[in-house]
Amino acid sequence: MRIKNILALGIAGAALATFGAAGVASANDVTLYENSNYAGGTVDVYSDVSNFAGWTFSNGDAVKNNAASAYNWGPGAASVFYNSNYAGSSDYLAPNSGENRLGYTYNENASLKFWW
Repeated sequence: MRIKNILALGIAGAALATFGAAGVASANDVTLYENSNYAGGTVDVYSDVSNFAGWTFSNGDAVKNNAASAYNWGPGAASVFYNSNYAGSSDYLAPNSGENRLGYTYNENASLKFWW
């Protein structure tokens, strides 16, 4: 019985690590949220984006200049930039952490870079 319980805990832990708190696959990506406190439409970013023009949140709203919070699920750092091409002020996202309200790029996000 004890081995069964340990196995069940291991499987549950692996599922949380793979799918994150929201139940969405979340390894090595940054999730941008349309609202503060990790709410509203979402978009998962898996590689550098020099310009968010044309990107949309899960609800169809434009990503560029509309992200209010962000969470970095990956083992490396990432930065959200005010301007396209990774320029201007930025919000740094340490590995496995987030900002429930972006500071320098609140509703002014134009690009995102990973620091692998």
